[in-house]
Amino acid sequence: MANVPPGAQGQAHGAGGNMQFMDFNAQAYPNYAAYGGGMGGGAYAGGGTTAYPPQAGGDGYGFGFGGAHQGGASFQGQEEDEPPLLEELGVDPKQIYRRTMGVLHPFKQEDTSDEDLAGPLMFCMAMGALHLLAGKLHFGYILGWSTLASLSMYWLLNQIIGGGDGIGLNRCGSILGYALLPMVGYSAIVLFLPSKTGTLSMALAALCVMWSSRKASTGLIQAMPQSEGKRMIVTYPCMMLYCLYIVFAMS
Repeated sequence: MANVPPGAQGQAHGAGGNMQFMDFNAQAYPNYAAYGGGMGGGAYAGGGTTAYPPQAGGDGYGFGFGGAHQGGASFQGQEEDEPPLLEELGVDPKQIYRRTMGVLHPFKQEDTSDEDLAGPLMFCMAMGALHLLAGKLHFGYILGWSTLASLSMYWLLNQIIGGGDGIGLNRCGSILGYALLPMVGYSAIVLFLPSKTGTLSMALAALCVMWSSRKASTGLIQAMPQSEGKRMIVTYPCMMLYCLYIVFAMS
């Protein structure tokens, strides 16, 4: 038990020998002011009244949290200066919308100079969700095949070009992924067809494959001016790629 100063022992017992709470006496603790200065420099006066003088730059309560309101304002200013979450993740909704509209227009040549991969990932997830409505869990197949196809086309196209500047992997994946949009549309339409292998379904499948192949080959040739006279060589592997997505939808 800590030693109680003599001045405080007499106040510890009241009339009738009942134990009472000790009244704090600041004079009995001469070094208290040194410790109290960190909490605002105040001291307890006689009957337990607390005096906390305001500090410079503080909030008037003397607890050492100087500039509380100013700190809150600075935090608010920092939050306002931070970029949006989508921008930090590299997702541009306007760019995705522009590329999507370019793919939906059959005869429009879109600008494929960017390397956006958020749109293709969104299309892959949408296709997987549509297959899930048909009772088929193909998320892994779609994402795995898209990744493998991008790597294969990246290697093949750079081999076709030979010399000069080739195409980057991200740009190749972006072009192939955005051209996947007709496949997503076919996956949605085939849910309402009576037969997945009927005449109407096969005609729609051929149309979507040609649509996607044309968009992909046009974007790849635009990205590689050296392959201008090799359009059929670029289009053929694209057709094989998108035919497999049709097989996923029909299976």
